[in-house]
Amino acid sequence: MEKEKLIEIAIKEFSKNGLKNSRLENILKEANVSYEKFSELFKTKEDFYLQVVDYGLQYLQGVFDEVMASNDPTIVKLEKLLNHAIEFSLKYPDLVRLYNEITNEADNPFLVELAKKLESLSINAYKKIINDSKEKGEIPHIENTEFLAFCLDSLFVITQFSFIPGYFQERMKVYMGEKYLKDPKSYKEEMMFLISRMFGPDIDESY
Repeated sequence: MEKEKLIEIAIKEFSKNGLKNSRLENILKEANVSYEKFSELFKTKEDFYLQVVDYGLQYLQGVFDEVMASNDPTIVKLEKLLNHAIEFSLKYPDLVRLYNEITNEADNPFLVELAKKLESLSINAYKKIINDSKEKGEIPHIENTEFLAFCLDSLFVITQFSFIPGYFQERMKVYMGEKYLKDPKSYKEEMMFLISRMFGPDIDESY
């Protein structure tokens, strides 16, 4: 229980201040845990930080595993992933802020490691979805699997960041007002319409 409590409090601290500027004593004080007990659970502050990041990754891994194991059509799988992206932001805003902070913390010594770890979850899922769709003849006009996977992931990441208070949410308001913040279902419908165009038939370029 103490470990889970420390991780939950640390998510808020690390999401606000990053690894370098977060203070371990603040986390221990709020959790009412001694340094001695902390040392029994974690080797160092850095080890603690990596386990905090892994906490959210385990949830995301479960989501991808569940969706990819289904026999759903491509567009249904993508819709489920979009649903999870929005629900994750609404349910775990501090975790999304933590991942956003990682992208902004250029001096984070684990930046390369975390980038590979975070993105490997999604790229393998998107590449499989795209390649399966190619085999079914759903997207024969798109040859570059990696590029499309990158575009899909970018849409989903921006979605997650846009549903938590901060720059990206204000950015969405500038473009579209508060309509979709109040009605995530409409956002999902609009986004799925856009995504479905990627998986449509070849475009006749003879005009």
